[in-house]
Amino acid sequence: MVLRSHIHDQLAIPLQTIFSQPLSASVEGFDGRGDLANVALSLIKLGQIQQMQARWDAAGRYYEQAEFAARKANHPAHQAKALMGRAQTADGLRDYGSAEAHVEQAVRLATSVADKTYLFDALDILAQVQMKQGNFNAAADSLNRAFALPGIKDDLLYYGYLDRSDVYLKLAEKCDYQRNFDACFQALDRTREDLSKALGIAQKLGWAGLAKQTEDFLRSADARAELMSSRKRVHESQAKAKIFHPEKPSDVLVTERFVGEDLAFPPEMDLLFEQSKRFEAQAGGFGNSVAVTSLHTDGLMQQSRGDHAGALSTFHEGGSAAGAGSAQAAGR
Repeated sequence: MVLRSHIHDQLAIPLQTIFSQPLSASVEGFDGRGDLANVALSLIKLGQIQQMQARWDAAGRYYEQAEFAARKANHPAHQAKALMGRAQTADGLRDYGSAEAHVEQAVRLATSVADKTYLFDALDILAQVQMKQGNFNAAADSLNRAFALPGIKDDLLYYGYLDRSDVYLKLAEKCDYQRNFDACFQALDRTREDLSKALGIAQKLGWAGLAKQTEDFLRSADARAELMSSRKRVHESQAKAKIFHPEKPSDVLVTERFVGEDLAFPPEMDLLFEQSKRFEAQAGGFGNSVAVTSLHTDGLMQQSRGDHAGALSTFHEGGSAAGAGSAQAAGR
């Protein structure tokens, strides 16, 4: 989640100043005594300091050395932790194939570790990588497996619930461009359920700042539910319009004159569409696909009123937005 990254960013500089030198010295000391397990642990911590500053290459080198030391020490917990670090640095570099390979190895190692915290962390990181790859169902399965583990403390559960709510939210967002509203509403219900659980944990632990952030996430999810309800009503009203179910030649959008004569929408369409636009503005940006869908509907509304020049301009704007969204997704 972005929230966790923001906390790490705030801590990064003081952590580097306070701990880097002693940790580097400890690596040398443990290495001199042949204590490879503690060499690995110190290298992992050095990698985490670099990771918090988004110094992915430097972090990756520390984690790779830590994995080597842990493997030599036959310490699967430290090796799994180092592999998780390598996965996160590969993720930071957008090398999702390497990230997935590293974390899947970490999952296999962590399965044999008595402390199930390691396996929970590995499955959570795996889910984040799967989300980046667009495999939301697999990400949900990974997190469901993590939540089934015994003995996981509340602080980890809090972040796990946030991450799983993110997965469900991505599934709900499919209704920006698909129309399986029942599945999207179900995913959104799960989003709010996980956020409510995370909020309860934050309040229980006295994390006032994180509780406030989680309340903000819940409000955004509620706003999306309102927006999706409005879009569903618009979609249902559109489906009743003759232009989508033509009964005579004049109902067709394109004729020999290229413009139909009677493109009237049902009377309630204007009201529903304006309501949808208000919810969208109140909820904030939900991604490029919402803007494209909104522009497409806006163009149809303009065309139905006979404003063909305005409709053409709006359709052009929607096409440009769709192209920009595709380019942005390809660059991620």
